[in-house]
Amino acid sequence: MRWPPLCKHLRAWLRAAGLDEKRCAACREPFQAPPDSRGMAAMLCPDCGSRLPRRRAGYCPRCGEPAADPEAPCVPCGSCLTDDPPWTHFRLYGVFDGLLRDMLHRAKYASDEACLDALGAMLTDICADLQKPDAVIPLPLHPKRLRQRGYNQCREMAKTLAPALGAPIRDDLLIRPAFAPPQTGLSRRERLVNLRQAFRGLPAVEGLHVLLVDDTATTGTSLRRASRALLDAGARRVDVAVVAHASLHTAAP
Repeated sequence: MRWPPLCKHLRAWLRAAGLDEKRCAACREPFQAPPDSRGMAAMLCPDCGSRLPRRRAGYCPRCGEPAADPEAPCVPCGSCLTDDPPWTHFRLYGVFDGLLRDMLHRAKYASDEACLDALGAMLTDICADLQKPDAVIPLPLHPKRLRQRGYNQCREMAKTLAPALGAPIRDDLLIRPAFAPPQTGLSRRERLVNLRQAFRGLPAVEGLHVLLVDDTATTGTSLRRASRALLDAGARRVDVAVVAHASLHTAAP
């Protein structure tokens, strides 16, 4: 969860007084960030930063499915060649594994603010070359799930991304009217059934270019359904950005 305003002011005062020790968002160890550092460089120690490189090769550019070889050319996977996703552009930071997986778990299940901010900086990095959208849409949770968790981690990450893009976060364009069990541990067929009618685009999205944001993609089913719902409701264009994509070559979420 985000810090209350009073806590934020206190942290700012401590930082200005040199009393707020800078700690890495990933390993939580103190480190000295360069005075002019921004984004991830200001949030991660050099060691953790080196362990969290952006994936620039070895994945499908249409859906993010990782290849076994991280140095392989970025070419469409067989699934996208036969059933192209409904979005226009797709952006991916990395593979759901190792330190990145740990940070995503802490962000999703422990409301780790430092991790949420760092993951938001990763989204900002991968979206820097996209055309400015009219709105940023965090993949929504069903209200029951939101009450259980207390926050939507995708929305928290978007709080770093949206100002950098100069676009508002919009929660009134896509909803999740049907409550479905968690996707974790389900087969691809079970995920498809689980997400049937899971999303609905709302009339206010008509004519808008939107950026849909998710923390982790596994099969991509949620993102496909959500994107299609937005387009069916009249969205002019949907782009997608995810922090990580699960791989057949690593552990699943």
